[in-house]
Amino acid sequence: MPTIQPIKLVPKYRKAADQLLQLILSGDLQEGDQLPGERVLASRLGVSHMTMRQATGYLVEKGVLRREHGRGTFVQNPEGAKKIRVRTIVAALPWNKPDGVGALLLGGMESQASINGKHVVLVNTQNDPTVLVNRLKDAFSMGIRGVLVWPPDMSTPEMRDALYHLVARDMKIVCVDRYWVEFPSDRVVTDEADAAMQVVKHLKDEGYQTIWYAGGKDMYVSTTARDRLAEIACAAGKLGVQFNNSAPLLSKDDYRDFIKTVISAHGRPHAIVCQHNILTSEIAKIIFSEFDILPPHDIGLVGYDDTCPIPAHLPVPVSMVRQDFEEIGRQAVKLLMERMIDDSEISHQVIEVPARLIVRNSSRRRSQNV
Repeated sequence: MPTIQPIKLVPKYRKAADQLLQLILSGDLQEGDQLPGERVLASRLGVSHMTMRQATGYLVEKGVLRREHGRGTFVQNPEGAKKIRVRTIVAALPWNKPDGVGALLLGGMESQASINGKHVVLVNTQNDPTVLVNRLKDAFSMGIRGVLVWPPDMSTPEMRDALYHLVARDMKIVCVDRYWVEFPSDRVVTDEADAAMQVVKHLKDEGYQTIWYAGGKDMYVSTTARDRLAEIACAAGKLGVQFNNSAPLLSKDDYRDFIKTVISAHGRPHAIVCQHNILTSEIAKIIFSEFDILPPHDIGLVGYDDTCPIPAHLPVPVSMVRQDFEEIGRQAVKLLMERMIDDSEISHQVIEVPARLIVRNSSRRRSQNV
């Protein structure tokens, strides 16, 4: 039986103390600097005055800060901050206030981080490689050695050089949902092959003879988009279903032209598989409002991914692949913790999290609609 690890919940005062430690390690607070009042700090960090009092007391006990009666609290020993283990890991995501996919990812990360005695700080990369590098360098200077990254769609040689430099200095990086081809790393992603097989098998069983894949502007850019397209095509080939794909669809006019092409093609009935939920919703709305066709008998429709409620509440509810982003977040933190404790495994690990096809009326032809 494997060793059972105790659950380590991070006290709120330690989270607040970590924030102060990061300011000291980054040089924003230097030896002799006076801290703002505890009530001011508590307000800025979103904690109670009592929690802030405990946090500064902890750092006073460790010799990093000193309190002077009637004057306030001062930085005493910045070097001592380096000896205190920072319990923070960074989630470098391309959002400032995540919702949908980002909120699910972050929720999974935070729940697993608490079990491991860590807490997660979100930094916004703006989907920009230069911003990402600057954020990671800032984190490293603050003593943070564990980072979860949603990679920007594009990469640069400067970014790759910086990543190799940080990894050489013992920063651990785990990619979530997508990855870099040019910079090998540990990653936790959706099992795109299994998801694609579920989609294509379902459509074949419902009697669709041809699958058309509708891709967005990044269909050849991000690794997730490229893998999704490749796996749908591969599953169609394995199951003997005809497959076609669009060029990158950039506008509503592109959507309309694509739908016209599908409708006019031979070998009906056809099914459309959409790369992501925004594209799914837009194509579904155009089909319902502008064309004299109606899923599922005239055309089938399946989309990725079921984090947005709109496709489920359209006139014909749309079948969607539901990716488990919370589990991706949890598994990413687990893998990061393993790397930070024991880095003996040389090869990069890939964890694939299963997805599930939610079948709704837009793709049911033979089975009873509910």
